[in-house]
Amino acid sequence: IISRTHYSDIIRIHLLCEYGGLWIDATTFVSSGLPTFDGFSYWTGRWNGGRRFSKTKQFTDFLSYCLPNDILWSFLKELYIDYWGKFDKLASYHMLEVAMRCAYEEIVSVKRLTNAVPTTRHGMFDLYTLLNSEYSQESYDELCKEVRFHKLTYKEDFRKRTAGGKPTFYGHLYDIYERELAEGKIAL
Repeated sequence: IISRTHYSDIIRIHLLCEYGGLWIDATTFVSSGLPTFDGFSYWTGRWNGGRRFSKTKQFTDFLSYCLPNDILWSFLKELYIDYWGKFDKLASYHMLEVAMRCAYEEIVSVKRLTNAVPTTRHGMFDLYTLLNSEYSQESYDELCKEVRFHKLTYKEDFRKRTAGGKPTFYGHLYDIYERELAEGKIAL
């Protein structure tokens, strides 16, 4: 009844609710080290601006940090238990994001905690929009100045080279990480 995608939502909700921690979708590229989240009991990716998708985003469902028994994730856990106890079809593919939006709008402490998270001027989808473009170190550095989490996808094919044979953003990053993997600097 429940797709793998939406079953992973259920697992995410239960893990974050019970244990807290950082959830990062596997399709999220981290361009620099993880933050410490000092001073935050809840954190999510937020931005104003960006090249594609939402121009402003209050939260992300693919990237979230919280302490155990966080109010948002506790709400989501109860909602999902109740929903799947009553229905055997998903109301929306984006149900988790819709539920998070409802919590943000209706639960004052969720809105307060979310609004306390700083925004960036670039969006987390900006690198994704450049993957098939010719690589530019300057553009990459500018993009990563504020954003360390970049949402990508496995649902598209990306080219390593432009039609003129120059490396794309995808090709450049692929070559770096392929080399580091071969040299044992990183592991899968």
